[in-house]
Amino acid sequence: MPVIGWDLLTDVAVLGPVQLDSPPALPPFDTSNALPVGAELFTIGYPGEVEPFPQPTISRGILSRYRRWPEQEITYLQTDAAVNEGQSGGVLVSAAGAVVGMTVFAGHFGDFGTALSAAEFLPRVAALLAGAEDPRRRGALDLAAWAPATTIPFELDHLWAEQAFAIDAPLDAEVSFTLQGVSDLAAAIVDWTGYYIAEADETEFGTESISAVLEGVAPFLLLVEQFDDGNVLVELKGDARLVPLHDSDDGVVLDLPDSRVAAIDYPYDVDHYRIYLPAGETVRVLVDSVLIDPLVRIDYYDSPIVAEDDDSGGGLFGLSAQLIFQLEMTSDYRIVIEDPSGVVGGYTLTIEREHGS
Repeated sequence: MPVIGWDLLTDVAVLGPVQLDSPPALPPFDTSNALPVGAELFTIGYPGEVEPFPQPTISRGILSRYRRWPEQEITYLQTDAAVNEGQSGGVLVSAAGAVVGMTVFAGHFGDFGTALSAAEFLPRVAALLAGAEDPRRRGALDLAAWAPATTIPFELDHLWAEQAFAIDAPLDAEVSFTLQGVSDLAAAIVDWTGYYIAEADETEFGTESISAVLEGVAPFLLLVEQFDDGNVLVELKGDARLVPLHDSDDGVVLDLPDSRVAAIDYPYDVDHYRIYLPAGETVRVLVDSVLIDPLVRIDYYDSPIVAEDDDSGGGLFGLSAQLIFQLEMTSDYRIVIEDPSGVVGGYTLTIEREHGS
C-alpha cells in the first residue's frame, strides 16, 4: 500500500488510499490530555498477527502516567494495558469510548505500553494528508532516478561519507556488485529492518566484490563506505538497477548556537555536519530522540575522535546522547550521528555554548 507521508520524529505514517465497501465509522477523539491518572483505558490492535484477516485484540488497564517530551512539546500516555509487538498504530481508548492515543513503541518496554496522545497525532496526520510533510525527503525511491546496471561513478568525500543505494530486485533474487577505488572500501547489503544480508571488506584498496540472495524485508539497500579520510572516486558495477539515496542532512554547516530536526533516513545512515569552533570554547551537543538510540561523535579532518557519547543526554526514554567538552584547537569540526543498531527515526540536534564558558 502506498505511503502518503511519514513523520519520522514521532513515527506516524499515513497509508492509502484504502478501498472500502462502506464509509468507515469514525470514533470520537479526546484531545484534552486531561484524563486523570488511574483512569480506565483499553488498547485495541493486532499484535503479532500473521493471518491475512486477523481479529483485533483488546486489553484493559489504567493510565499510569503522562510522559512529556518538552523539546518537541509532545505528550505520551503510559498504560499497564498490554501493548505487544506488532501493535504499533493501534488505539488507546477511554472508558467513554473516545480515542485518546495511538499505540507506539509496541513491545519495546515490556512492562508498560505507550501511546502518542490524540492531541499530537491528529494534527500530524492532517499535515501529512495535506502534503505538509514531503515523503520523498526521507529516502523515498524516485523511479525516474533508477540507474541502469552499468558503471555508476560517485564520490566519498571523507571518512564519514557513506553512499546508499536502493536495489531494484525482488525477494530471493541473487545480486552481485563490484566496487573500484583507490581507498579502503567496504560494502554491505541490508534489508529495511537493518538485517545484514552480506558484507565485504577484503582489500585495503582496489576492488571489493559483494553478492547475496536478497532475504528479509524490502526495500533492500547497498551501503558503501571507506576507512580513509579523504576524497575518493568510486566506480560501482552490478547486475541490478540501483537508485542513489540522497540525505539532505549530510554536510550541513551549523552555527553556534544551532538547533534543528533531522533523521536517520535508512538503516545504518550516518549523518555528518560541519561547524567552525574556536579554541577554548566549551560547547554542549545534545541529540534527543524517542525512536533511535543515537551515538554522537565529534572530530576534525584526519584526526582521532575528539569526543563521543551514547546515552548521557537522558531524554524521555533515556536514549539521548550528550557531549560537553572544551575545544583545544580552532578548527572546522565534524559532528557525526548514527544509530549503530540500524533503527530509522527522527531526532533533534542542539549545539550551544555551555553556561559559564
